[in-house]
Amino acid sequence: MSRGSWIGGVALALLAALFAYGNRGESAVLHLGVATFYRAPTTLLVMGSFLLGMLAMFLLGLRHDLRVRRALAERERATPIPREEYPHSWTGPDYSGSDLS
Repeated sequence: MSRGSWIGGVALALLAALFAYGNRGESAVLHLGVATFYRAPTTLLVMGSFLLGMLAMFLLGLRHDLRVRRALAERERATPIPREEYPHSWTGPDYSGSDLS
């Protein structure tokens, strides 16, 4: 990994730690429809929501990615790329001008 990505990762981890520290005593009520959780830590709610959003975007993006890959594969089958012609026999390397002969 490059130095820039390490610096970005460390900065993101530092921001998450500062957010957790700043909201360490905060709590909220979480209504899930079938259950209600009182005094749920705000930090866990925010970070959990973030992770669930990332998972949702990954799954939605995966569907689009598979559709694009399928279309590219069909295009490849419809118009195959011509292969270069290779000689039928290989004679080996030419060492005529070197000390290896």
